[in-house]
Amino acid sequence: MLDYSLLEALMESEERFRIMANSIPQLAWMTDAKGNLDWFNDRWYAYTGTTPKEMKDEGWKQVHHPDLLERVVEGWSAAIEAESTWEDTFLLRSKKGEYRWFLSRAVPVRKEDGTLIGWFGTNTDITEQRKTEETLKKKEEQLRLAMEGGDLGYYDYNPITGELIWSARAKELFGLPPDAKIDYNVALNALYPDDRERTQLLFHKALQQGSGGRYETEYRVIGVTDGRLRWIRTKGMAFFDEQGKAYRLSGVTLDITKQKEAEEALKRSESTLRNLVLQAPVPMFIGRGRSFIVEVANDHMLELLGRRAEEVIGRPIAEMLAKACKEKEHAIEHVYATGEQYTANEMPLSLPRNGRIETVYINFVYEPIKNNEGRVIKIVAVATDISDQVLARNRIEESHKEFQFAMDFMPQIIWLTWPDGYHYYFNKKWLEYTGLTYEQSKGEGWKKVFHPDDLEHAGKAWDHCLETGEIYEHEYRLRRYDGQYHWFLGRGVPLKDENGTTIKWFGTSTDINDQKTFSETLEKQVEERTRELQRSNEDLQQFAHVASHDLKEPVRKIKTFISNIQLESEKLLDESCQFYLSRVQAAANRMVSMIDGVLTYSTVSALEELYELVDVNQVLKNVEADLEVVIQHKKATIHYSHLPKLEGAPLMLHQVFYNLVSNSLKFARTDVPPVISITSHFIEKKGKPFACIVLEDNGIGFEPKYAEKIFGTFTRLHSKDKYEGAGLGLSLCKKIVERHGGSITAKAREKGGAIFAILLPVKRLAV
Repeated sequence: MLDYSLLEALMESEERFRIMANSIPQLAWMTDAKGNLDWFNDRWYAYTGTTPKEMKDEGWKQVHHPDLLERVVEGWSAAIEAESTWEDTFLLRSKKGEYRWFLSRAVPVRKEDGTLIGWFGTNTDITEQRKTEETLKKKEEQLRLAMEGGDLGYYDYNPITGELIWSARAKELFGLPPDAKIDYNVALNALYPDDRERTQLLFHKALQQGSGGRYETEYRVIGVTDGRLRWIRTKGMAFFDEQGKAYRLSGVTLDITKQKEAEEALKRSESTLRNLVLQAPVPMFIGRGRSFIVEVANDHMLELLGRRAEEVIGRPIAEMLAKACKEKEHAIEHVYATGEQYTANEMPLSLPRNGRIETVYINFVYEPIKNNEGRVIKIVAVATDISDQVLARNRIEESHKEFQFAMDFMPQIIWLTWPDGYHYYFNKKWLEYTGLTYEQSKGEGWKKVFHPDDLEHAGKAWDHCLETGEIYEHEYRLRRYDGQYHWFLGRGVPLKDENGTTIKWFGTSTDINDQKTFSETLEKQVEERTRELQRSNEDLQQFAHVASHDLKEPVRKIKTFISNIQLESEKLLDESCQFYLSRVQAAANRMVSMIDGVLTYSTVSALEELYELVDVNQVLKNVEADLEVVIQHKKATIHYSHLPKLEGAPLMLHQVFYNLVSNSLKFARTDVPPVISITSHFIEKKGKPFACIVLEDNGIGFEPKYAEKIFGTFTRLHSKDKYEGAGLGLSLCKKIVERHGGSITAKAREKGGAIFAILLPVKRLAV
């Protein structure tokens, strides 16, 4: 018959494995030796909402985030190929459809001889460390080892004649048909080679006088016809005659193959259970008895406790907890007293760390292992160190307190909303200013204090920003608790996640009532000053034209009379008189030039010439045409090409380049023909495109200290007798360029000559 005590032991071992596997607080799974996932614990199904049928083959992929699946598969495949430990983090979809981050670890599980059995893996929720207190559901038995005993075989052997009689069942156990002929040698040859000699010695010993005649053993046979390996248990008795000679040995045989297989399975299960604990990626240990004598503790648990194996194995857990956290001993007692799982979240334990005692926070799950009678005989303990999460949460809570303090301390009104614009937070300043409570303000309650004339426009601007995600900025009036309205500048900035999705709005409302009042007063003053300035400019223009006419008239007469004297008295006057008359004529010419320059300079600001697209290349061609005689006389060379097109006043820009080129020709060196080079490039200034036009010459140049001074009115660096001019040319250039929204600078060249850099906007700037 089948040995039921052995069967019960096997079932108890499998029950231990089942309970241990489901006691892990993580999502756990196992694979075969090829890495195919063939088992998931209940927590996996509870979290994912899937069924075992859906998880067959590669069904586990359906709960992985599609963006990370390829990477996960690559890493897992590499671990399978190398038969190595695997670790990764990824997103898993819950049955509610949300994704949560998990840390997954898997370790290869091997037999004692090193043969790979498969992988045992866990997925730990690292989005937030929370533990459920629901009782672990019983999983269906993984292995159902039911062994049914077969019929007994009968044999009868005559040692004198060598005759051997077997029943049909006995023949069946040796792989023979019922009608097969049997003898001792057939039976002997069917024995497994390793068992043959031992079995034969015991058989012959039973036939010896004085042996008691008892024959009992176990052996393996290889079926004569079917080749099957079977385990046989036999019991027989030898009978002796009066002379003490055996004349008969008869007995029964029993097929114990299933029992032996059960014993082997029991050994494997015990070994697997031990290996799972030792190789588990989380701290685990197993203890027996009410005092919890530790039988197995993996390295992670030893590391967590800060102890060596010899300090833990074979000793009561109370001895270790006595120093670390004596007040938690009742957890073990609770499990033994009630037979129920004990879960402890965020247990503070004082444990040795880096040579000193530190407080760590541990989540513990104590799961009872019961025998067939339901009595607790062992406990599987699983621990998770959540110190980092607890400390991080404490820091967040402290940070929140600091945030609240800072918000209430701010002189501005602070408000926060959800992505749909629902206001869920106001700081203390809002409550003090409006006199409203939080309940009156939340949602759309804030509209109660808006000025009726501002509410619609401000509301539309806010709705637009909610749709587009643009920064909100608007001015509006808010009613104070005493009924008075103040102007506020409201600003709202969206806080977005890594995908660019708005998760909340952070806003401020700043009281700008004083600035607003001052600004309105200032605008009125500016308007009045502008009107006065326009009247002054008009008077100045009229005066300039009148003065120009009145000043030019006597000068023209002087020039006319001098010319007449020179023509009529050329032969009567000596050389000295002729020289003085020429000096008077030159002075009169300078006077006319100066009057024209003053008039031009004074009227630049009043010019309202229409802007148009100006080709600077064409402007330079026109300037060359105007100065053709001087250029030819001085044998000057002007280089330019690919100059920009920009918006400007054509006549004023012509005046700028005319003055600059004329200036280079005027101040040319006497020993070297003038060479003028004009180049350009584009730059960006305050987000606007500008053209930088550079004019270089090889003239007499100037000292660097005069780089700013030369743009002043009536500024002369050289003798007026040697170099003609009114000293207004460069100042006029500066005024025209600045009128266009640009700038002009000058720099002396090291080897003589000057460099003028003109910066002009490509598009007309708003004024």
